[in-house]
Amino acid sequence: MATQPYIKMLSSPNTQYNLPHPAARDGYSVETQYLGGVRRMANGAVAVDLVQTGAKRKVSLTWNLLTTADKTTVLNAFAALKADACEFRSPENETFNVTRDPDNPELHFDATVAGNGALRWRGTLYLVEAV
Repeated sequence: MATQPYIKMLSSPNTQYNLPHPAARDGYSVETQYLGGVRRMANGAVAVDLVQTGAKRKVSLTWNLLTTADKTTVLNAFAALKADACEFRSPENETFNVTRDPDNPELHFDATVAGNGALRWRGTLYLVEAV
């Protein structure tokens, strides 16, 4: 069973945002990457220049049909990430520090109207493991 993800402020550990469970299909994805550069040299050799030797994770969380209250929770968690790293617990129950993904720094929501006329929201939050 998936663990409920959260984002907790490191500067204020009592401030925690319990995120909604991601969408069932394609709602949570993890990419492993090494930070640095790779270049092909004139002689054909490949040169690798890593910032550090350990791999870092890049995470995306996608939600479908969020209520306005759940959307507000995600927005508050996103605001906590504006300047600092935060602790993140993944649906896999792994805990690590994250920042906003500099390649996808925005948080975008699309609205749809439910059968009862209420708005529901779809959005994706992109995070990277802190260096």
